[in-house]
Amino acid sequence: MGKYAADTAMIPLENFGGRHEKLFDNPLVHYTSIPTLFKILRKNSFKLNRIDKVNDLEEKFRMLDYDNFRRVFVSCFSYDEKESIPMWQIYTAKETGIMLKIYFNNNTPVEELFVKSEMTSNTDIKYPLMHSDAIFQSRSHWQIKYDAIKVNYTDIPKKPVIMNVIEENKKYTILEHLGLEKSTAWVHEEEIRFRAIVEHMQSDGDDELEEIDCLYAKINFGTIKKIMVIFSPWIDKKDWEDIYEDFLKKQNISTQFEFANSDLYGKIK
Repeated sequence: MGKYAADTAMIPLENFGGRHEKLFDNPLVHYTSIPTLFKILRKNSFKLNRIDKVNDLEEKFRMLDYDNFRRVFVSCFSYDEKESIPMWQIYTAKETGIMLKIYFNNNTPVEELFVKSEMTSNTDIKYPLMHSDAIFQSRSHWQIKYDAIKVNYTDIPKKPVIMNVIEENKKYTILEHLGLEKSTAWVHEEEIRFRAIVEHMQSDGDDELEEIDCLYAKINFGTIKKIMVIFSPWIDKKDWEDIYEDFLKKQNISTQFEFANSDLYGKIK
């Protein structure tokens, strides 16, 4: 990879106003597969993929205008707790699909889903989160700025307008602009994104950042009240419930899990 300097160009916050407020959507929904959930629970982590690997190609091509897009990683959830046939079809397979409903403890913002100390790359390098004690224990020259945002859906995507001088606390970096918007064709997803932006610890840092495909964020089970595992409309929970309960006992996970058939079970081909 080339060298990544810390970003100095800024864009006005009002271009993307309201995206960084604390989110209290409860439950948080994630469509995935049975094998992937076993991996999530075995690692106690969700994966954040590099943002150029998203399935919206329009969004991907817009990001290629900026050299530093490889420093932005996302994990995608939904705030729509109703089952969605398009979401079942796009993000799961009939034989293995599941929908997770993650319920948080009272007044817990969704960004507390992950432990706020560090994230680990697919190359096993640990990156501390900004404003955490891990910064002082890490030898890495890079740190992670972490947030949770609601995606804005628009058919007129905004380009960042570069400004040299703007009012304090009303600015984004170019990196913070990435991943905020998708076209209205995706509005059915009602997406919440967890974003990890890899930034240099020093404003004048210019050393190389390794090539990273993904990051892993530890789940903060202490903030979770329960997790509902809803099986796809083509799966009967009786075939999997005992297997999951046995697996959870072996993993020593204390968070309550419940299992349910889809509301669409037996209603669609």
